[in-house]
Amino acid sequence: MAWVYPDWITEATDSARLTALRSHIAEVAAEIETHRTSVAADGKSMTREQRIDYLRWLTSERDRLEGKVSTSATAGGRSHIRLSRGA
Repeated sequence: MAWVYPDWITEATDSARLTALRSHIAEVAAEIETHRTSVAADGKSMTREQRIDYLRWLTSERDRLEGKVSTSATAGGRSHIRLSRGA
């Protein structure tokens, strides 16, 4: 099966990577659910066990990115203040 989001890691920002990664996790999980047998005789496809391991790795990357995105969303920032003198 050809995945739509295997290049999630190439996204420019952590937020975009996280969005694409969530979509990739969903498609990998769906493939695991629909392909219950392990077929790797062609040397190219992954066995079901390999896909499960890959899914575990993807979810750990998702957790890491979620922490990174939530930390960067709350850390720092800019405030612009315009002071005016009394009339």
